[in-house]
Parts: sequence; structure tokens; C-alpha cells
Amino acid sequence: MTSLFLAITSAFAGPIAFDTGWISNQPAEWNSIPAHIDPNQPVYIYVTVSRARPEEWLSGTCWLEVEGSKATIGQLRFDQVYFAPGVSMAQLGNVRVAWPNAPVLLTCTPDGQPAGTGSFRLDPSIWGVSSWSQSSFHSSASWSTSAPAPVEPPAPTAISDSDFQALVAAVGQKSYGDDRVAVITQSAKYNHFRIDQVAQLVDLLSYGDDRVKAACALANAVIDKQNSFQLSSHFSYSDDATAALACY
Repeated sequence: MTSLFLAITSAFAGPIAFDTGWISNQPAEWNSIPAHIDPNQPVYIYVTVSRARPEEWLSGTCWLEVEGSKATIGQLRFDQVYFAPGVSMAQLGNVRVAWPNAPVLLTCTPDGQPAGTGSFRLDPSIWGVSSWSQSSFHSSASWSTSAPAPVEPPAPTAISDSDFQALVAAVGQKSYGDDRVAVITQSAKYNHFRIDQVAQLVDLLSYGDDRVKAACALANAVIDKQNSFQLSSHFSYSDDATAALACY
């Protein structure tokens, strides 16, 4: 068996959340025995939903990013995957990845429900960057212990329009500024944004302090920081604008 168990933690409580999951080189791997993957083969992504309604047909996106840089190295779109009532698991599809010499974050988000996002940190030893004891795993596969050749990760892209509108709706459902800032801050951990999108999120907040907090929380996730000057017009006071732009 060539699977890796992932304890994917929910970003927020809600009716739908990806709670646990695993990746595997096998197309029908339903066990959770920890094992290394073959870095030269595609990996299948599995997730478990424990708070599904009677039954669910879910669509969404999973992506893998290099930790720290947020450079995307793999992405999987899944459409209308069936989850049975109660605790249910499903295979979302497969993706081929050029694994880097660095930890990777696996994140899955259901369409229109950003609060259901699940994420897990993958250590580079999983795909052979460092050596391990083959005898400690129940697998007959022959794993390479040499590091894969360095690859140039693709440039990150901003959150899709549909997912962004779902985020705007989620922020708008909160009554208090602190709660709205919290939703924005959480989303910044898993997505990239354009400055115009940052401006739209800032405009959802009433008070200058909250606007500064939101702008700064999003700063490291912005793909076009050269346009950060555009945020100035979204602050009523120059001191707030200056504080927000200092984060860029």
C-alpha cells in the first residue's frame, strides 16, 4: 500500500467540512496506514466529510503549495463528487506533482463554502528528499531516497471570481468587524489575491482599524503588490492608509 494519512483540520465549523483525508499512488486506497509515496507517479487525493447533510454532491478545488512561498505546484478540480449521509469519504481525482525540496501544504475547499476548507502540512521526507528506514513500512515498493531535481514553481494566481464572491458573502454574513476580519485573515492562509480584490474586502469593513488589520492580513497573499498604492483611496484617514501600505 502506498498511502499517506492526512489529518486535515477544518478552518471553521459549518455544515460541510473536509476533516480527514489521505493521498496515495493507488486509485482505490481506503486504508490510512502511513507510507511514502512514489514521487514519479500521480497521487490521488481522498477526503472525509463528517458533517454532511443527508447526502452531498460536492465540487471544489484542491491545491498544493510550497510552504512559505505559497507557490502552487499542483491543483485538482473536482466536480459533483458524491458523499453519502453521515461520515463519508471519497476520492477526488489525481494530480501529478513535481515535488520540491521543501514542505508542502495540501488544501481542499468546497465551492461556495470557504469555511469548509481543510489543510495539512506535508513533510518532504514523504517523497524522498531525506532517507528513511524502508523496513518500517508495509510496502513492497522500491522508493528512491534521492531528492528530485529542483523545479521552478508556477507563478501563483488569484482566487477565482466565484470563490471570491463566496468569500465576500461569508464576510458579509458576520455582524461585527472583528469577526469579518477573522474570516478574511483565515482566507488569506489558503488563497492569493489581487489588489482590487483586497480593496473590495477592505470596503466591507466600517472602521479604519479593522480596514488596516484586513489589508495587512492579506498583504503576504497579494500577487501584484506593485499596485498597492490603489488602496489609499479606500481609507478615510491618511494615518490608516499609511499604516496599511506599510504592510506592503
